[in-house]
Amino acid sequence: MTSSWQRKHLQLLDGGRGQSTVVFSAVESSRIFPELYIWDPWPVRLPTGEAAFIGDTELWMGLSAPSDIEPQQRHDVARLRLLSRRRYQWRDHGPLFAETVSPGAREWSGCATYMPDKARLDVWYTAAGIRNEKNTSYIQRIFQTSGALSFDRGEIRLREWRRHRELIGPVPHYRSTLNQLTGEVGFIKAFRDPSRFVDPVDKRTYMVFSASLVDSSTDFDGAIGAAAGADADDMALLPPLLHADGVNNELERPHVVWRDGLYYLFFSTQASTFHPAVSGPTGLYGFVADSMSGKWTPLNGSGLVFRNPDEEPFQAYSWLVMQNLDVFGFVNFADLKGESPREVEARGEGRHKFVGTITPKEQIVLEGDQAQLLARER
Repeated sequence: MTSSWQRKHLQLLDGGRGQSTVVFSAVESSRIFPELYIWDPWPVRLPTGEAAFIGDTELWMGLSAPSDIEPQQRHDVARLRLLSRRRYQWRDHGPLFAETVSPGAREWSGCATYMPDKARLDVWYTAAGIRNEKNTSYIQRIFQTSGALSFDRGEIRLREWRRHRELIGPVPHYRSTLNQLTGEVGFIKAFRDPSRFVDPVDKRTYMVFSASLVDSSTDFDGAIGAAAGADADDMALLPPLLHADGVNNELERPHVVWRDGLYYLFFSTQASTFHPAVSGPTGLYGFVADSMSGKWTPLNGSGLVFRNPDEEPFQAYSWLVMQNLDVFGFVNFADLKGESPREVEARGEGRHKFVGTITPKEQIVLEGDQAQLLARER
């Protein structure tokens, strides 16, 4: 069953109101690696969904680019990067893949699963563009590979990478991006951001991803796609879990959390990608169902879980909810004081206002079709 996110749901927001995070402090808005933009971060997970640790070291990944370029340019050079955190101290372990290995011109978001019994790291990611392309394109394909992971004297080592293989193509349910040679970030079509979920009830492996409907009467045709199989080597496309036809163009970084016998489907979207006739804030959104086949019901009636504060509506983005209901995203533009990113970038100040680092931890509480943001101690 494909459920729909409708305009009537967003009318419950009463002008975009809803739970909001606090304005980040200067320390919280400081890059963990000054020389790098880091965005769309995710903890490496175990197959059961919990964060993966090697000893007392937590494994992370994210997209990365050098911080001496303009913020919008980062999408054109993005590389997957391996990170780790031990006792609140972050380490950078460099690009995940060698520069000429992945089939795309750059790498966009995905997920990673650590298999302790095999000592292997399984990576699903978006290959954007085509390697060696002369002009930047917005072609998106979903790929998988895995490598042997070892931990020696505090050093994480990855070797014996297997061939990068395409997990699944878009037909018949989703719009293909293979002819998407030009576009503007925020308004391109999607076939990206794969996220893995193993259903604890039937043990099937699911992939959910950001997609666009194959047939729509509007340009605002965002959807959350799905594929499933007995395991990752046996995936077949399913109809979309959710669509926002006539509401929003991009439902980004979707992922599923199983809690108290219910299935929670989360995604992020931006105020700028809503249909002009619809008003909604940049925030974390979610739906709930009693099975992966739906029906999906919007959390809090509108779908909004929480948003950026009124004072800094561009503060953060791309949130991810963990199994324990911790929530992380990335710090986007800080200290804009009412201006928009376009205004500061037009003045050539984008690099001074864009941060690109991992947000402070938020926490939510889920109870049926209600989601509550917990107040965070400063």
